[in-house]
Amino acid sequence: MLRIMQGSMSVPSGRRPRMMDRGLKGALLAEGFVCPGSAPASNPAMDPLLQLISLQKASGSWMQRRMPRMMDRCLKGALLAEGFVCPASAPASNPAMDPLLQLISLQKASGSWVLEAALAEVLGKTEEEVAKPKPAPVDQEVWATVLALVWLYGFKMEAQEEWEFLAMKAVSWIQAQKVDSVSECVQAGNILLGCQVQNDTLGL
Repeated sequence: MLRIMQGSMSVPSGRRPRMMDRGLKGALLAEGFVCPGSAPASNPAMDPLLQLISLQKASGSWMQRRMPRMMDRCLKGALLAEGFVCPASAPASNPAMDPLLQLISLQKASGSWVLEAALAEVLGKTEEEVAKPKPAPVDQEVWATVLALVWLYGFKMEAQEEWEFLAMKAVSWIQAQKVDSVSECVQAGNILLGCQVQNDTLGL
């Protein structure tokens, strides 16, 4: 174990980081934690975590010219050894999000939905198929919100407790827009999605 006696010698401040770095690495080498210069840090037999430690400067930083490839290799290796990272050869499966959860995540804080590709995907349509039957005088956001409500009441009634509050917010938002052709939107939405949802059911 190294002991640096305060006041035993004077070290110019400009040289201290390099000397301390040498001393620290020397101590670690003596304890078997750092490979000597004749054994490069990229030695695959060396423990990745110790390899990463050996690259750190006395100041606590790592040298930029050696970091990108070496730290990535060492850090990933250390995490993999501890079971925190899955090997690249065995990627984690990414199951598709449930359509209901996806629809819920797309709702804006105001209670409305935006006419976009993600919404069309939930409805099982393309963006063009969703936009085409929109009544001419109706705003796209109103149309998208009506479609979301029709889809919920037409296909997800068994999970109504999960989205009932969101539907109430959506209805309140539509009513605040003072749209005259809501009934026309609901009818067009039913035709597009193959549903038979009534205005009264939606609360409009």
